[in-house]
Amino acid sequence: MRDRSGWLTRLLCGLLLWSMAAWAQAAPWSLFGPPPATLTAPVETFVRGEGEDAPNRYDDVATWKRQQQLLPRVDMHGGHYWLVTEFAPARGETTQDWVVEFGNTYFEQADLLVLGSDGSVQRSASGLGVVPEYQLHRGREFRMQAGVRYAVVVEVRTRFFTSLPRLDVFRASDYERRVINENVLILLGLGGLLALGVFNLFLGLWTHNRSYVLYGGQSLSLVAGWGFYFNLPYDWLGISSPYWNFAPWFFLLTAFHAAFCVQFLDLRDYAPRMARFGRRLAIASLVLLPICWLKPSWSHSAATVVVGTGLGFVMISGIQALRQGVRRARFFVAAYVAILVPGVLILPANLGLVPDAVDNTDLVTLIGNAVEAMLLGFALADHLRIVERTREEFRQRMQQALVQASTDSLTGLGNRYAFNLALEESLAPARGASTRQRLTIAMIDLDGLKSINDNLGHAQGDALIEATGRGLARLHGFGARAFRLGGDEFAIIAPGDDLSRARVVQHVVMLEQELRAQRFPAAGLSYGLCTSGDHSVLTAKDLADLLRLADERMYSHKLSRRTVVRTGALFDP
Repeated sequence: MRDRSGWLTRLLCGLLLWSMAAWAQAAPWSLFGPPPATLTAPVETFVRGEGEDAPNRYDDVATWKRQQQLLPRVDMHGGHYWLVTEFAPARGETTQDWVVEFGNTYFEQADLLVLGSDGSVQRSASGLGVVPEYQLHRGREFRMQAGVRYAVVVEVRTRFFTSLPRLDVFRASDYERRVINENVLILLGLGGLLALGVFNLFLGLWTHNRSYVLYGGQSLSLVAGWGFYFNLPYDWLGISSPYWNFAPWFFLLTAFHAAFCVQFLDLRDYAPRMARFGRRLAIASLVLLPICWLKPSWSHSAATVVVGTGLGFVMISGIQALRQGVRRARFFVAAYVAILVPGVLILPANLGLVPDAVDNTDLVTLIGNAVEAMLLGFALADHLRIVERTREEFRQRMQQALVQASTDSLTGLGNRYAFNLALEESLAPARGASTRQRLTIAMIDLDGLKSINDNLGHAQGDALIEATGRGLARLHGFGARAFRLGGDEFAIIAPGDDLSRARVVQHVVMLEQELRAQRFPAAGLSYGLCTSGDHSVLTAKDLADLLRLADERMYSHKLSRRTVVRTGALFDP
């Protein structure tokens, strides 16, 4: 386990170094399609004052900017801002179809203005309640010609940002390719999470397993949260209220995360302090949930801190479980490593501490969540496999113990306990049947055992008992069952038809002859048989009568044999 923990430590250090290198990039890495075109000027951020309007012409932009309050960046808790940049299609550029995207963050409303040096003015809008031109994306189309300079002015109003916003310009064909790539991954990620969540939620409710219920709730919280983040409810259901967004679902996610970790890893048993922390984290997540409506500008920052704390908690708990030898923690830790990779990138960016390292960190995180959910599903399946294997081993041990408890160690036949169980089984059909098969019970006493023990020793007596057991066991092939009740007493349970009854009598007589022909000339078998009638269902009273009559007939047979004198034979009971 130490090697695994060391491997995890090296992995975390590698992630930290890689993320620092990613943040140091001048532009985010483009993972999902062609990169945006190069802007002519950097994006500038200004405070949008009360009653201020955007410039009306390209030539007025420079004067207008000097009158504005320049900011190093937006406030992550939202506000009202201008974002301004310039773009000029390269000379020789053939396309005139371009897409301006204000994004890389959550926002409520944005008005886009494109002013051309040729005097052109183009306006558009984006945000909640605005029909998108590209599904699940907020890019807007504009016509821009080569050789013309354009000022891009965006007026944005929002209660909070989720990352430092970007203002990008794409060729329309490039943007369409990116949209297709990203939408396929978004829908695959959400679909996988939805399927896993619904399946495991119903499985947990059906089997009353809390781990599956919590895992299902965790997956469905991710579906709802990321669905809102990628605009599905807004575009599909027409929701336009900013009070309904992704933030509440990530508070619920952390509550499910923490509770699932405590339950699945059994932290109460080997890490009670971590278990208490996990319970408090789950409660704190629920207590902080109303901040999404009472103080919406702080909801995303609070959710980021809560989610980051939850991620650290489950990673530490998983590593501690590995050190304790908890096998089901293998996939558990692997699952949270999958989300830790994008988490190292997205959480600092969510707080506005650094710019995003890749062009769509949120999609990378969604993919990480989908992989996490899949690996957690593997962890649950692996845990179920271990539980089932343990149950099967326990069942086999119990079955072996039952066989040993119901088997005579000397002969291998069933003992008195097994005989009593067989009699009870013969009564079971009577509960739902009007007729039953007839039953024959034979009681057998091994004659001469005491004399052999006294004269030849107990080893010879045990050999006689073993030989008798082997002989009676041959009846098992004819539907009969033989038992050793203890000492020199044996019994047979057989079907009650005439053929089976005759076969039992013939077998006992032949077995006696075999024993005498071997090393036991003084041995004999006294027996008594009794068969149930076929006119009614066998009851417990009928069974007791069968046993009594068979026993009486066995003793009558034994007494009748004592009066017979045979040379060289000894018939002591």
